[in-house]
Amino acid sequence: MRKSIRLKAKLKVEGEAEPAADFEALATKAVRDLLADGQRGQPSQPALKVTVKEIGEDSDEEDEDAGADKAS
Repeated sequence: MRKSIRLKAKLKVEGEAEPAADFEALATKAVRDLLADGQRGQPSQPALKVTVKEIGEDSDEEDEDAGADKAS
């Protein structure tokens, strides 16, 4: 039986960056890379520390397609 669940995760991302750097963009890319690397088994962002603070079921009633648009 195939199943699916939507999860929300709260992460803390720490690392070094230049003062003018867009750390939000850097951290977002690092997390996306980390998730993709989990499938490939090769860490591409070793300089950043990612701590999982919370994971739980996403019980929001929003349309699944709208959530997919936000992630791309």
